[in-house]
Amino acid sequence: MARADGGGRGGLGGRPPEQRGRAVVFATDYGEAGALVHYGARYGLPASYSGHMSFYDWGPPPDSATGPVVLVRPEPYPAVERAFTGCRQVAEVDNGHRLANEEQHAPVLLCTGTVAPWSRLWPRLRHFY
Repeated sequence: MARADGGGRGGLGGRPPEQRGRAVVFATDYGEAGALVHYGARYGLPASYSGHMSFYDWGPPPDSATGPVVLVRPEPYPAVERAFTGCRQVAEVDNGHRLANEEQHAPVLLCTGTVAPWSRLWPRLRHFY
């Protein structure tokens, strides 16, 4: 998943440096967000965030992180997707082990930004199961 987000032609790897400095990875699931926190740095990914369960308590990205936003979501999540603009699928999750789980083949979307500053969006992005 981290390789798909960081290095793909349509992902963050192809963005100009000034955009990468404002980039965020947002996962709708705390497990994905945790994996991205753990493995993302080796692929040059920005900090990862999630509004899922207690991962929300780590807080929002800074308001200066205006995008692009990489959005990872295993299934359509309209309440979350409405927070982002200009989204298009650029990859899908592949765990590399042919392990069938809810994250395998999840779409990875690249969005141009957010509809409001993170500090205003954050309360709306909290979700549970």
